[in-house]
Amino acid sequence: MAFDFKDLTYNAAAAPETTKTKAGDPIRDSSYDYLYSAVTMAYAKNRLPGLYPGIIVSVRAANNMSPIAANKAVVPGIPTSAVEGELVGWEGFDDTFESLNIYKVVNIILNPLPYPISYRDPILLHYPDFDAVNATQALPIGMLVQLDYHSDDHLKGGRIVQEGPVIDLGWGDMTGMMMSLQDIWSQNEPKPIERSAIVQLLDGTPRAEEGQVIESSAPPNPGTIRTTVNAEVSHWDGKVETDTEVAPRLKAYWDNLAQTQSPSVPWSAAFISYVMNQVDPEFPKSFSHYDYAVSAKRKKGGWSLFQTSGAGKIKAQVGDIFVKLRDDPKNPKATHGDVVYKIDPGTPGTSNTAFLAGGNIGDTLKTNITLSVDASGYYNNLGAYIVVLKKAGRIVSTGTTT
Repeated sequence: MAFDFKDLTYNAAAAPETTKTKAGDPIRDSSYDYLYSAVTMAYAKNRLPGLYPGIIVSVRAANNMSPIAANKAVVPGIPTSAVEGELVGWEGFDDTFESLNIYKVVNIILNPLPYPISYRDPILLHYPDFDAVNATQALPIGMLVQLDYHSDDHLKGGRIVQEGPVIDLGWGDMTGMMMSLQDIWSQNEPKPIERSAIVQLLDGTPRAEEGQVIESSAPPNPGTIRTTVNAEVSHWDGKVETDTEVAPRLKAYWDNLAQTQSPSVPWSAAFISYVMNQVDPEFPKSFSHYDYAVSAKRKKGGWSLFQTSGAGKIKAQVGDIFVKLRDDPKNPKATHGDVVYKIDPGTPGTSNTAFLAGGNIGDTLKTNITLSVDASGYYNNLGAYIVVLKKAGRIVSTGTTT
């Protein structure tokens, strides 16, 4: 029985009753059926612009998915260094991505695979992975969602960008359910998922690739930063934020922002802003680490923002500000930042140590945060930090750094 390419339709796999083929599964179908579906899927391209409705049929925690890393399957929203190179598993990324979940989603309109008969159906292994890094908590099975694919020419994975109502799945008749879900979806206006800190800070932010270095061509005065931090340490030694002796220090941090202190607002970003404004009045001060990082991304005050996940190197310099995510289910933009205030050299040919200062850590000021720096002056491992701010920051080729 012959067939002509011009007669192929994209949805042949999901509509066997109209194409006289089955669902495109090499285990369940005959050779001809599988070949027909495979050719159909390969033939139909450039058909995926815009968003598509879907329904979540499976959810897994990303940091329990070591096979993803072993297979070098890059999941959206996760820095590629987490799944490339020599990493096998999620070591070093558990803190940053502990709330990231990976979803299997049935595309209600275009579904090239058999519908699952349960959330443990082996066919789900063939479904593409979707993430929803904007979501502040796991999305439930049965939730109607809006899908944004990474590629416009095939059904690879992508991102869940909008959420809708939750439906009680009828596993026995998924084909009939998918038809009714189109009506249900059209009657329920999807709700956009709020963009999270990781999305805002990483999207479009440059990083150093192999053979490149991130550096500051005009770093803040290191002596002033170190002196300022040491002075603050003398006030905070052995004290916490509720001690009356440090009240003047907290007031100074908030006065620098022209804001009244509020016990409900963390003061860590106010501390960073105070320290940096002593050496650089143009630093984009804010009561929020997220806000001053976004300002740096927009080049305000001559500051720049870079991802820490690239294959290149980052030059260790006093004045570097590192930002990581902070676990707060009620605040998708919760972050924390620390500033490098001194770099102590090791013995010749060995690693150096960068010391960072951070406020509101255990209700006090901490200066015992360290990062390893190699003998050439580059950071070794940045742990959970996802971005770095540098004054007059730039990316240069290795060998041309200042």
